[in-house]
Amino acid sequence: MATAARVPETEIVRRSEGGQSYVDGGAVLAGIAVATAISMLLVAFGSGIGISLTSFASAETLPGLGMVLALGLWLLWLQVTASLGGGYVTGRLRRRIGDAQRHEVEMRDGLHGLVVWAGGVIIGSLVAAWITTMGVSTASHIVAGAASNPQAASMSDYYVDRLLRPEAAAPAADVSADARAELGRLLSLNRITAADGEDRSYALQRISTATGLNEQAAAERLDSTLAAIKARADHARRLSVLAAFVTAASLLVSAVAAWWAATRGGSHRDEAIDHSRFTAWR
Repeated sequence: MATAARVPETEIVRRSEGGQSYVDGGAVLAGIAVATAISMLLVAFGSGIGISLTSFASAETLPGLGMVLALGLWLLWLQVTASLGGGYVTGRLRRRIGDAQRHEVEMRDGLHGLVVWAGGVIIGSLVAAWITTMGVSTASHIVAGAASNPQAASMSDYYVDRLLRPEAAAPAADVSADARAELGRLLSLNRITAADGEDRSYALQRISTATGLNEQAAAERLDSTLAAIKARADHARRLSVLAAFVTAASLLVSAVAAWWAATRGGSHRDEAIDHSRFTAWR
């Protein structure tokens, strides 16, 4: 009696999946489009209430700790919401291939969600780079305009003004623009600390001449100004570290959200969950 040849199960699965890619490009693009649209919507909303990526665009006005935390929560909300939306769409639209087991289907759905998340991160990075470039361009225009506009001010100008502010009883001395610029360069290069005797002596002489202060009072004013500059720089460094940590944490949470949403979308696809009640307008 003839017996039928038994074909290994792996060959059956391979033939049913032959020539097909495991990555559903259309579903991924749809998920990225939805995630990007949600991100743009929330960016517009955040800008409307005064919270946006441009909060750090100006080096002249540093945000406070509360502003950084608010920006971090807004960024977390933005990324998680966009990842949930994009991940669910790509999971729901992805085509199943062959007779893959349930755990493999869930894995592929989740990986599609991660691809959507990665695409969103790339687009967000490009947008952030563009904002940074625009910020640098704007700063260069401000600096160029300051040369021709005496009313244009910067933090460097403020600290120079603070050093050259005359005493109430002393007449204001006429300080040339070149002398002010030179003093500003000494400040920016940190060349007038206690260890730099020649530059410090020159700065003290300029301050005494302009303000009428004696050498000791001029030294006290210079040291207090340098302390204020150092405190501002330390504050900026702390804010930068906090902002970087919040950004990394929100990216990690949004990646998990994209994976979970994609697996839920795939589960609803396989179970044919009916969402028509959300789209019935009658």
